Amino acid sequence: MAASGSSVERGVGKERTLAFSDGVFAIAITLLVLNIEIPALPDESSGALDRALDAAVPDIVSYFIGFYVIGKFWLAHHRLFDDLDELDGRLMNANLLFLAMIALLPFPTGMLGEHAELTTGVVAFAAAVSLAGFAETLLLVLAHRKGMLGSRRHGPWRAELYEALSTPAVFLASIPIAFASPDGAKYFWLVLIAVRAGGARLGLRSG
Repeated sequence: MAASGSSVERGVGKERTLAFSDGVFAIAITLLVLNIEIPALPDESSGALDRALDAAVPDIVSYFIGFYVIGKFWLAHHRLFDDLDELDGRLMNANLLFLAMIALLPFPTGMLGEHAELTTGVVAFAAAVSLAGFAETLLLVLAHRKGMLGSRRHGPWRAELYEALSTPAVFLASIPIAFASPDGAKYFWLVLIAVRAGGARLGLRSG
């Protein structure tokens, strides 16, 4: 469908943008598993395999962390696009910025798996998630300010903003903690569950 003025009408333009976005998410999630290497054994014995699998545990844990984070961003992205009545150039550029942050996530996720005990690995992952979260928030704010969101939103504006900002806020706050304790920073990420639950109790989330 051709563009009308500065906007791209709901239909082909929106569907192509969403299909491209889904492709980026799918590739990013697929790349996560490539960070888990098949263990090389010095000898064909159960003991050697057990030791090799133990060494792969951090990579497997980081894979599931990365999958959860990217999956949550994908769900939020779909909710937003399902409710968009139209797109314009600025929103599409903001979407590209967001997708760039998503496509970057497999790299710091791999660092987290390989160097889980090092501050740099934890900080790189937390920073990348924070950037993706702020890019997601930018998408939401632009769509809201331009009146592109339809009447199908699942809750009030403050609920949408609270949920979008909760992820980057928690991961950003974990960065100073990582300089004192990398493990402490990783455990701090669990605060996100409490933050989301607290928002629900206060009526800030819609479900």
